[in-house]
Order: sequence, then C-alpha cells, then structure tokens
Amino acid sequence: MRVRAPHWEMKGLERATGQPLTVACVGHLPVLHAITHRFFKQPPEMTMRGRVWLNDPRSRPGNRFGSPDVICIAGDSAQWHRLDTGAGFYLPLWSRGYLSLETARHRMHKSNSIRDDLRKVLRNSLTWSLSDDVAELEHFYHAMHLPYVSARHGDLAMVDSWEDIKRTVESGEFILARDNTGKAIGGITLGRTQKRIWARALGLIDDSPELLKSGVMSMIYRACLERTEALGYTRLGMGSISPFLDDGVTQFKRKWGLTFLDTGSPPVERIFGFRLYNPMRTGMWLRFPERTEAAVAVLNNNPFVHQNPNGQLVGHLFTQENGDNRFLARYTFEGLAELKTINPGSDYRAGERRIFGT
Repeated sequence: MRVRAPHWEMKGLERATGQPLTVACVGHLPVLHAITHRFFKQPPEMTMRGRVWLNDPRSRPGNRFGSPDVICIAGDSAQWHRLDTGAGFYLPLWSRGYLSLETARHRMHKSNSIRDDLRKVLRNSLTWSLSDDVAELEHFYHAMHLPYVSARHGDLAMVDSWEDIKRTVESGEFILARDNTGKAIGGITLGRTQKRIWARALGLIDDSPELLKSGVMSMIYRACLERTEALGYTRLGMGSISPFLDDGVTQFKRKWGLTFLDTGSPPVERIFGFRLYNPMRTGMWLRFPERTEAAVAVLNNNPFVHQNPNGQLVGHLFTQENGDNRFLARYTFEGLAELKTINPGSDYRAGERRIFGT
C-alpha cells in the first residue's frame, strides 16, 4: 500500500537553546504535534512544500528537502526498514510498559520521592474507593479523563470512547480519588482479563500545580497496585509510553519502576480476514543531515528511544556527562536493551547508526 503524506517545512527557535532551527517533516498531525512541542520554543512558522510517497525508495531524503537541521519522516517500522540508509533513528510514537508488584513495593520503601508523595496524601486527607456508579464514571470520563489526556498529549492522545470505557469497567474496576471534603478529584479505570490487568483511562479534575503537588497521582498508582495484588496479578500494564525519556509522565512512571515492553506486533494486523491498522506501531524517522548547532541542540535536549531492526528498544542519551551516575539513572529503564550515551559534539556514530549524514 502506497501512502502519500504532506511535506512541511518548519522554522523557529530550538526549545532549550533558542538556536534557529529548520525541520523538514513528512507526515500528518500526530507527528507534527510531537515535533512542534518537543523541538520548538514557540509554534514554528510552517510552510507546506508538497506531498511525498512515504514508502517509495525514490522518496529517500535528499536534495528535495533543501538544507534542514532535522528531517522527520512519519511511518511504521516496516516502511522505515525499506528506506533505511543506516543514518538517523526510528522512534516509535508510543511503546507499552508495565509495573511489577515486586519492583513497585521496593520503590515505595526506598524512593524518597514516593514516600514524600504518600506523606502528602495523609497530610491532605486524600482517599480512594472503588465505584460502580455509572453516573460517577460518566462524570469522570467527561470532566476528568478527556481534559486530562487532551492537555497532556494533544494530537497524540489516543482517546477511548465512552462506550469502550463502560465496557472496560464492566469486566474491570473504576477507582475514584477524593479530597478531604469527599469531592471527586481524579480517578482511573482498570481493564482485566483472566491473565492480565492494565491501567486504561486516567484523569484529574484539573492540572493545577496545587492538585498535582497534593500526592493524588501517587495515591492513584498505589491504589492500582493494591487492587492488582488483591486480584491475584503480579504486574500492572501501564499503557502508552512516550519515546522521549524526559517526558514528565514517563519520568513519573519510572520512579515507580516502569519496565518498557515491546509487543512486537506488526503495523498492520489481519484479524478474521480484515486488515486493521495498529497505531502503536507508528513512528518517526529522525535524520540529521549535517552537524549544525541546532541539530546538536535537538539531540542534547531530547533523550529518546530508538527501535533497532531487531525490534529492540534502545535508549539514546546525547550528553557530555557520561560519568555522572545520578544523571544517567534518570534515563535508565528496565526493558530497554541498553542505554547508549553519546557526545554529539564529537561522535559521528551511535553504535551501528550514523548520527549525521544521509
């Protein structure tokens, strides 16, 4: 199947350094959203330059893109393998992850951050309970879940329908968090089958700093783990994980012991004779044609996960602080095949991959 996608030129200032940055991006809204929010300080100037056949070998990046600092091509891993030249990196838009009960219990006892969060829960008299009230579930969905995922993920958000959430709770559970007056302030739904349990829809009544600092998120995580154990499971699925290792939600999950899980499922699956597209297998191919100051800034300020040709997830951290163990620990996750540390100011390769060039 041939896919034709728009080619955008994006110009603005790099998010952390303010360096002038030009990105050539081939893809639709989810990839554009990821690039604009991660790489640019403010919304960039965008110009549509035409359309490109994504899976045609003749569409490999070359002179057609001019002289950008970064080239980003949307596509699934199969398309990337057909076009790959050995340069740049393939980032899955979303990966899967889970928490093991054993690891999470260890983190609750050893992590100063988690213990501080749970002390705040007591100090603020926050509580949680299971609910089977459909009206409460509907209020949670519309007033907490939808605003929360839209604010956090924008166009990247994979939003479940109200009917899907109701079906999830029919065979799963609905946890509701309340403040010291009994008002509902957050919640989460858990889906489950005989063999596994997973967190599906999370939401808060607002994203104010006061609420986020109250400890409510850690209370919700602890409640999920308590229900996971009570129901006889050993690990809790944690849904979708950003490819950027410094993402705030990903970092919060890390302190609880997040393990990356690559499902290995293909981008297009055939079920009962129907071809079904799997959004978990989409991604973006990042290329850096030259070692420009802006390209180095993008690499330095966006640690990411690259999926290699074997399907393994490999962390890439571009930094000069290779010897700082506390710094490296922030980006160390179970489930990654390895964490590579690279100095983009002097290195030209990251293992088998060329960092710069076409």
